Amino acid sequence: MILVEAVEPVNEPDGHRGRLPVTLTSLSPFRKLGIPMADIDIASQQLTQALNGQDVDYIEARLAEGRSTVIGYQGKELDSIGKTTNTGGNIRALVGGGWGFVSFNDFSDIEDKVALAVRQAWV
Repeated sequence: MILVEAVEPVNEPDGHRGRLPVTLTSLSPFRKLGIPMADIDIASQQLTQALNGQDVDYIEARLAEGRSTVIGYQGKELDSIGKTTNTGGNIRALVGGGWGFVSFNDFSDIEDKVALAVRQAWV
């Protein structure tokens, strides 16, 4: 899992409200073992870019990618074998007391998903 840390408001010296840069925190046991997970790595970079500069009071995102392998036997005979990858995540935004939330099960159009969560928060 990738956790994108929250963007918090910062008061700039000129009085304007700014933003801290977004950083990534890897929570993946795969990374600790040195196993690359290309899809989530690319999505996390796109997500970081999309989150930076959003006009929100708070925003956070979580990405998850899991892999599983199944080997099935019936008696002593190999019955089935398979491998799956599951992806998904969510984005939560706060603007002036209103919350926006988007969940998803693929990493396409990350920028659009961030924008949707922010628009929902503005409503």
